[in-house]
Amino acid sequence: MSDLKHQPTANSHSIYISHQSHQLLENQYLQQMENIVRRRLRKDLSSLW
Repeated sequence: MSDLKHQPTANSHSIYISHQSHQLLENQYLQQMENIVRRRLRKDLSSLW
């Protein structure tokens, strides 16, 4: 990230922003997947007992 600070052009700034939002989207996606997997696991486990 240090190279962006040396050249605070509009371009590098927008790249930084898009990178941030990409991280957010990825996190949300991972959380959703985790919730789905957990729910499925819980169902499978409860059906075993």
